[in-house]
Amino acid sequence: PEHDEPQLTFWLNEFYPDATFEGNVFQTWAPVRTPQHDKIMKKSDFTRVLHTEESKDLVARVDAEQGKRGIYYAGSYSVYGMGLLEQALMSGRSAAEKVINDMF
Repeated sequence: PEHDEPQLTFWLNEFYPDATFEGNVFQTWAPVRTPQHDKIMKKSDFTRVLHTEESKDLVARVDAEQGKRGIYYAGSYSVYGMGLLEQALMSGRSAAEKVINDMF
């Protein structure tokens, strides 16, 4: 390969079939080559959680604290995985379900 760095591209039209796009839209993380300027709709930079082997134990400790003193945790850091936004969403849903279960 030309580069050792990973690149990930999603075809958003297929990923979100109910969304209406004016044409084919792709989202790329860590592009190896910079796309043509006229093809870029928006550029955003994010800092993501970086999980290590120790993260599994830390995530288990965070989970054990869920709901104590009425505090619930959500975010990419609170679930083990790649640290993507989708994981943050799922952790939020899980925390919300725990809040509801604790309330009723």
